[in-house]
Amino acid sequence: MRIRGLSVLFAVGALGLGAVCSAQTESKTVTYSTVAKTADKVIADIAAETGEQLEVTKDALRHVLVLHVVDVPLDELLDRIATVTSSRWTKESDGRRTLRPDQPLRRRLEREAQQERAAAIQQSITKIQKQLQEAGEQEYGAGTDTMFRRISPMSTPGSVALAKLTVLLRPADIAGIKNGQRIVYSTSPNRMQRSLGGNAVTSILDNLVAEHNAWHRSTAQQREEERIEIEKKLVLTGEAAAIFMMTIYAQEPKLIDSSVDEALLVVERGAPGQLGWNGGISVSLSLLDATGNVLLSEEMGLGSSSFDNDESAATSGGELEGEGDEEVDESDTAPVKFRDISVQVARVIQRFSFEGGPPEIAPDVLKIFTSPVQNEPLSFAESDGLLAVAKAKGWNLVANVPDDFDLSRLALAEGETTVGTVLEVIGGDSNVEAMLDGDWYSLVPANPVLSLTERLDRAAMQTYVSGVRARGYTLLDDMAFLASRMSEEASRTHAAQAIRLSGHPMDLTSVGREGLWETLRFWGLLSSGVKQSLLRGESLNFNQLGTAARDQVSKMVYGSGANLIPRAQLAEERGMTMWDRLATRRMSGQSIASYLNEPTEVMPEGLPAMGSISINVTSGGLAVMAKRGSSNMGFFQAVGAEEIATTQFLQDLADKAGRDMGISNLGTFKIGTRNKLQIMFHLSQEAVMARSLNDDSIEPGARVVRLTDLPVDFAAEVNAIKAVLAKSPFVTMLMMGFGSAQGAKPPEYDGH
Repeated sequence: MRIRGLSVLFAVGALGLGAVCSAQTESKTVTYSTVAKTADKVIADIAAETGEQLEVTKDALRHVLVLHVVDVPLDELLDRIATVTSSRWTKESDGRRTLRPDQPLRRRLEREAQQERAAAIQQSITKIQKQLQEAGEQEYGAGTDTMFRRISPMSTPGSVALAKLTVLLRPADIAGIKNGQRIVYSTSPNRMQRSLGGNAVTSILDNLVAEHNAWHRSTAQQREEERIEIEKKLVLTGEAAAIFMMTIYAQEPKLIDSSVDEALLVVERGAPGQLGWNGGISVSLSLLDATGNVLLSEEMGLGSSSFDNDESAATSGGELEGEGDEEVDESDTAPVKFRDISVQVARVIQRFSFEGGPPEIAPDVLKIFTSPVQNEPLSFAESDGLLAVAKAKGWNLVANVPDDFDLSRLALAEGETTVGTVLEVIGGDSNVEAMLDGDWYSLVPANPVLSLTERLDRAAMQTYVSGVRARGYTLLDDMAFLASRMSEEASRTHAAQAIRLSGHPMDLTSVGREGLWETLRFWGLLSSGVKQSLLRGESLNFNQLGTAARDQVSKMVYGSGANLIPRAQLAEERGMTMWDRLATRRMSGQSIASYLNEPTEVMPEGLPAMGSISINVTSGGLAVMAKRGSSNMGFFQAVGAEEIATTQFLQDLADKAGRDMGISNLGTFKIGTRNKLQIMFHLSQEAVMARSLNDDSIEPGARVVRLTDLPVDFAAEVNAIKAVLAKSPFVTMLMMGFGSAQGAKPPEYDGH
């Protein structure tokens, strides 16, 4: 396995420490071994053992180290620690040595990482170029069978034109797009857009209109025949009307009968967890007329299976790289012994792989999850595996372990896990890179700089989890605090298990609530007075926001998860399930339906000062599990009418089909109130961005009931949602799995 830039790290680290330690004629030796600890604690241990004055900056809290060294020179050990943390040692006038971030090195590493991303993107573009050459003058398909168009990107004139425009993009520009960001190119660019011009672009777009119309006319009959055939297949197989609606009618190509006033090419990287994105890169093309109507819209994934290439291919792990290829020896067959506590922790982490539901969490194990500051999340199976390798191989180990490094599943196969198995897992893990230098084995995050931004804030996690456990449910302010202290990526790492086990909002409701993490962050940036004003129904202009909150709104409305909608669409969405609302906006393709969906068109000069924010609050029921047993963490901790209705609806379907949903008796619940906040960002007279948050509360002495015996008003709320679910196109898709949609006719679709 090769570390990108690791040789540079070692060289720079050695030079830096050599300058600090050149005056020392004799270095102390150190024998030291530890499970994962933050770097400040490790340095404190080494200082105490050697009597040296060693200090760190706050940056050390963002590095988690596992060490095992035997009789090694102190200077060399400090050198290796500086290397794996991309830091340097400085010597103070009083003899103290301080570990500080090496910012020039980190900037260099980030540039190298971006260059590698650009190289991977270039591979995708090269693949597209090759497919364009191979396509030549091939006949286009009818284009109706949109269920399969993603794996056949050259099926229409629009998709070919999009491919031709994509190969004109600079890979370096695309590589610079971070999660949740986008770049908009336009043939008539405003201040928020980049120029899409040149003879090649003009030729592609001019030819596109003529070719599209000719293709549209010549395939009209074939498209209609394919549409009828697909409808028959859907009915026969019981496939969802939702798929039929969103993939057949919503993407039905139209004749271009107006002049093209502007073309938009949008490149975006989806935020993690965003439905239909999974953090991937997408490119879309839209042609607009003079009034902003979309005449044609196409999209494709870049570096996706569509082009038989994955962006991560150029950065995936390989074999361990050392001074030469190491032959397999007897040490590779040595068994790895995981501590009992590591096995118990792994059982909780891998809880859904056990039949019969999640295992009970013993009090001592629960304490580990609720106290991540005192009990480092990576100090269990991950530490056991690394230390076993070092001891069996006779290597000195210095590892800076990223939060996504996970060996927990190996702890559950303890009798079968060997040193070779651990090394094989490390070799296939794209989150880490390792190098053997003599008898020194070093492990670092594959992208050291990115790892720092995705490092979990242990103190914030402990505050969040402790509050949730003590109260029994999550407050809106709990979630806003968490979002304000770390990235969404950090909250989803292996080290963040405690957050998810205690009822992580992203795991519970992200499917139905777009941009939840960024909305929570926005809420956390507002003062208490501003929040109360909004909750009273007052509006707030953007120019009244503080700098941080205003910047957050700008990030949200111009980001990949913005999903702006025409104001008139809000009325159409009333009465839809949250899944259908999201499906109508996202699953038919993220390319815009009108200029009102495109932020840079709606706000061409940036975030409008007189744009405003308002909140509509509706109250409903809340059910919070009454008995805080050790296994009562997770989805059913606190639920509202939507979750209860969905669960009961699916259970009813399963019962009718004679199937077991695996939902056992959920016990008793305290009844409270869930205030649902619909936050409206008014961006123009015609376009808005809608977000929602839940604000839960329970009064002392709250009534305790079973979910089958809810209060009358709460039960009515649940039943009303179940009635909507019964008519939902999206839920029809789920019904197929229970055999209850056989022969179901897809409902009429009116094109909205």
